[in-house]
Amino acid sequence: MRVLGVIRLSRETDETTSPERQREGLTAWATAHGHTIVGWAEDLDVSGAVPPWERPELGRWLGDSPPAPFDVIAGWKIDRISRSLLHFVQLIDWARERGKHVAAYMDSVDTSTDAGELVAKVLAIFAEFERKTIAARSADSRRKARQDGTWHGGSVAYGYRPVKNPAGKGWKLAHDPEALPILRAIVADVIDGKSTASIARGLNARGVLSPRDHAAARDGKTRVHKDGTARKPQAWTDTTVRRMLVSRALLGQLEHRGRVVRDDSGLPVQRAEPLIPEADWKALQHALDGKRRPKYRAAPTALLSGLAFCGEDGSPLHFNWMVKPERNQEYRYYRCSARAKQGLKCDAKAPRAEALEADAVGAFLAIVGDLEVMERQLVPGEDHTAELARVDQALTELRGDRAAGLYSGDRGTAEYRAMYLSLEGKRAELAELPNVPDRWDMVPTGRTFRETWDALAGPEERRAFLLSSGLRVKVHADPRPTLAAMMPGLAPEGAPLETRVSFEMPADLQRRVLEHAARLAA
Repeated sequence: MRVLGVIRLSRETDETTSPERQREGLTAWATAHGHTIVGWAEDLDVSGAVPPWERPELGRWLGDSPPAPFDVIAGWKIDRISRSLLHFVQLIDWARERGKHVAAYMDSVDTSTDAGELVAKVLAIFAEFERKTIAARSADSRRKARQDGTWHGGSVAYGYRPVKNPAGKGWKLAHDPEALPILRAIVADVIDGKSTASIARGLNARGVLSPRDHAAARDGKTRVHKDGTARKPQAWTDTTVRRMLVSRALLGQLEHRGRVVRDDSGLPVQRAEPLIPEADWKALQHALDGKRRPKYRAAPTALLSGLAFCGEDGSPLHFNWMVKPERNQEYRYYRCSARAKQGLKCDAKAPRAEALEADAVGAFLAIVGDLEVMERQLVPGEDHTAELARVDQALTELRGDRAAGLYSGDRGTAEYRAMYLSLEGKRAELAELPNVPDRWDMVPTGRTFRETWDALAGPEERRAFLLSSGLRVKVHADPRPTLAAMMPGLAPEGAPLETRVSFEMPADLQRRVLEHAARLAA
């Protein structure tokens, strides 16, 4: 008979049923019975639960126009043909309707007879049961690995790399010496006020590999499409950076399907050494939350975008530009948004961007240029407030998981009660301890406003610096005296004492300006 040899393997690393061993056994069986093998359907890394018609290779032979005529579908064992009773019975019926039959020589199965078909179906039941048992064991193994904090395969968060666990079997996650400095620089930039979009552009400009490309290069792999062609390098995006920074993997904790994995006590599993300190994590989340607020920003290169407002009605001034190629001219100006929407002419007119930016920066540095820049710094509390918050959050999420049906049945109920009682006990202990919350302190940097301004490169960094200073620039219809005009001692010689701009500054900065003016007067 003409035989189609079927070879299947869920994992290519499984040496007990390797493709070579299956091929050799089928060839020997066909030769011993005088059969001729007319083709091979070899599906590697394919689960036995996949229907035969949907497999890449075997599916080609089960269509209306197979690569070659055949009489027998033969496999090493039944579980190599299918691990689903329903699919196996369907394959038997399909073969019978076309005058063919199914055979598995190691199981001594041949469906060409009624007795052989009966034996085949019984063995298919055991093959399906074995598949479900293997799947259950694998799921339990992954669940136990998650709770133990070991790495059980899958994607690795940027900043980590998998290494063999020297203390025993399995793998664990360790810091990636190449990715960690880049990650920490990204965190520092976000805390300092840089946008995630600008950080992504900078990483792409420097040729830094994206997380997926870095992981592939680290493991010596090449990312390819389904057709085998190489994928193009993946660029950093605002979404990539933000998703990486909000993940609790930065603290070495494990997340599964969007939820933090917890140990038997109900606290988050600490799977690896944190990539950043918890104080930096809190400052990072604070900075990211602030970047979600809407901003008045018309263009990334406008120095005063989001900083300039109409002195007549308080509306934001939007940055506009106009290009006339025929004249090789470009016009940059700020325009009152409220008056423009109402179709009215603003009394403050539309100042040219170059002139307004020069006047505003000149007057601002004349007022505060000699003052030292102060930066906000998070001082962690010396108590257990953060631990108490984590326990409260763990209790809330645990109740949510219970309500969602994740702890059902006797075993799940017992696990839920044990974790909940443990968390309640921990919470009672922490509630008795002193409560001194975190605080933000203003820390001197050792640089003056003028020195900091001169060291910044580009309008985006300078705009971020003005924003962090809390400055608001108001543009008036008529010249208005500024703080420099009211305190001439602060203005450099020759500086104008009247301008169309005035300032609003934070109370602490204005107080420092007045104290500085008083010292100069004395």
